[in-house]
Amino acid sequence: SIQSNTFNGFSDFVLANKTGGGNTLPVTWLSFTASRQHANAQLVWRIIQEQNCNLYDVERSSDGITFQKLGSVSCRNSQVAQTYIYTDAAPGKGNFYYRIKQFDKDGSFEYSQIRTVNFTNGNTITVYPNPTRNLLQITGLQNNSEINLHDAGGRRVLQTRSGQPIVQMQVGHLPAGIYQLSITRLNGERSFHKIQIVK
Repeated sequence: SIQSNTFNGFSDFVLANKTGGGNTLPVTWLSFTASRQHANAQLVWRIIQEQNCNLYDVERSSDGITFQKLGSVSCRNSQVAQTYIYTDAAPGKGNFYYRIKQFDKDGSFEYSQIRTVNFTNGNTITVYPNPTRNLLQITGLQNNSEINLHDAGGRRVLQTRSGQPIVQMQVGHLPAGIYQLSITRLNGERSFHKIQIVK
């Protein structure tokens, strides 16, 4: 606890929590990975210590923007390193984004970093640079793939088709923000990529 009376000068500063609680983080993350295991995605996160931790929600997104809850895992509240494993069974084709939402017992929460698992067959599609200012380059395309770019409101702002494995798109005229790039192959397989345009 900290008490203070009227003071006339400055000395060392001390950090304090005005509500009287501690300043210790509820969990300490060691790592979080997501990998493809045949048709499944396996998520593994390691925690070095837990304090007042309630549960972990596993969330998935197809575009890296809008996430949906897949399930929950209860915290063990251990002071030694713990490993948690969650399997997302057969999510489908395309790129999928995963994150962990950790809840404290008081209802507050924090997110892990986002990890991506690719479930596309054949060539891996690469989009760069990202973020970009003027030019977006897409590689690994199949011939005659349909390419669409949508803004954050879902409006299509660019559309083209690939005539070769590499396509360049001029995006410098678009406002800064987050966009979704979707690529649809002739067989109907789709992949989604979150794109950031900066100025």
